[in-house]
Amino acid sequence: MNNKPTIHDIAKALGIDSSTVSRALNDSPRVTRATKDKILAKAEELGYQRNMLASNLRKNITNTIGVVVPRISRHFFSSAIQGIEETAYLAGYNVIICQSLEQLEREKKIVGGLLANRVDGLLISVSMETMNYDHLEALKNSNIPLIFFDRHCDIPGFSNVLIDDFKGGYDATQHLISKGCKHIAHFSGPQELEIYKNRFEGYKAALKKNNLTFKEEYVISSRLMEQDGYISMRKLLAKNCLLMPFFVLMIYRLLVP
Repeated sequence: MNNKPTIHDIAKALGIDSSTVSRALNDSPRVTRATKDKILAKAEELGYQRNMLASNLRKNITNTIGVVVPRISRHFFSSAIQGIEETAYLAGYNVIICQSLEQLEREKKIVGGLLANRVDGLLISVSMETMNYDHLEALKNSNIPLIFFDRHCDIPGFSNVLIDDFKGGYDATQHLISKGCKHIAHFSGPQELEIYKNRFEGYKAALKKNNLTFKEEYVISSRLMEQDGYISMRKLLAKNCLLMPFFVLMIYRLLVP
């Protein structure tokens, strides 16, 4: 038996109409402050809990934001999620967090599922495989706000929140040069993604600024998975190019505000 109190129980206890209780619980201006306070007090006394899902669906909102990242395990994304969740919580929103694992097809299914669950907005850092944005372009017709972060997507009508990756690559390289490093390797992600392309250009610009020769053999590209640091260093060592003290430039976020 369902013994959960309803608005009818509140109305009966106060000797008023159920419609008045409903309006008060929805903060309608048609109900006086004194009556609202009386109804809210009785609702708390009876242990009444509103069905927020049904209420929000009637208003065509869910107070839910979808967040899609490549991998939750990466420090940057876990930190970003922490900030997103805290900001959403303070604004009265819940967050659904998903990870694409750098797979386009998985990302497509996730976005479709979030839309089916009627999220009010979507934040996404696209996967390494995402070169076609049709599944995201579709959001234009749904009037759901979409924001890209960390990885740039050039779709008119949507916003991007980005780090200056060129400056990050430049500043990190410049820092190592200022410490006396002359041989600086660059472990890069896929150059199809603008984030890695910009870091690479910043790296080269700093070398040029300091009259250091850019050497192709000092550049190792990978998908930047956990094991790729080991594999990339093995490749570098196999090239027998460690003739002098050598430093590897890989993580620029530490130097980017």
